[in-house]
Amino acid sequence: ERILDDGARANLNAVFFQVRGNGDAFYEPGREPWAQRLAGRLGQDPGWDPLLEMLDRAHARGIQIHAWLNTFPAWSGTTAPADSMPPHPLRAHPEWLCADQNGAPMPPSTEEYQFFSPGNPEVREHIASVVEDLVTRYALDGVHFDYVRYPGPTFCHDAASNRDLATAQAMDPSLSRGDWQRSRITAMLEDVRARVMRVRPSTAISAANWGIYRNVWGWSAV
Repeated sequence: ERILDDGARANLNAVFFQVRGNGDAFYEPGREPWAQRLAGRLGQDPGWDPLLEMLDRAHARGIQIHAWLNTFPAWSGTTAPADSMPPHPLRAHPEWLCADQNGAPMPPSTEEYQFFSPGNPEVREHIASVVEDLVTRYALDGVHFDYVRYPGPTFCHDAASNRDLATAQAMDPSLSRGDWQRSRITAMLEDVRARVMRVRPSTAISAANWGIYRNVWGWSAV
């Protein structure tokens, strides 16, 4: 409430509020469980709905709320997600994880997220359905996508991606893996936009992204 009061005094017109960190929910769960950070345990009801509180308080001050989602991060930490209701998507579908060039799934880590594979159509459908549920149940002014990308240039060689890429290349032998991967991100966002426009056409859609065409800074992940 203090943040919103400060924003109103500063004449801010929108707040980007994170509602999904890594396959979890900072709002009344629909398709994913309550975030562990809210009450100390994944899936545990904190007794209040942070997104609903934010919407009510922000709209009373004339401030928009844009729901900020970490798009493809699956989990962060060295232990797997606990049992919950609904189940965490990684617990229910470990095969959705990105795999490296040797086919090894991304390992648990506290340094970086494990990622779901954008090349897996079941992953894209799940994320689109999460967004559709959000805009159906909450009077959101916008939806914002962060981490709407692959985790790095050596990913994702999971079985579903390899299968769908092979099918696409059989139809177009000139298709590169990179172009195909980019098209999977685009396809998901187009699907999301169509669903959002059907439910709440006034909703703004935005993303945190940048293109790296030359590795100017020598980043190891580029």
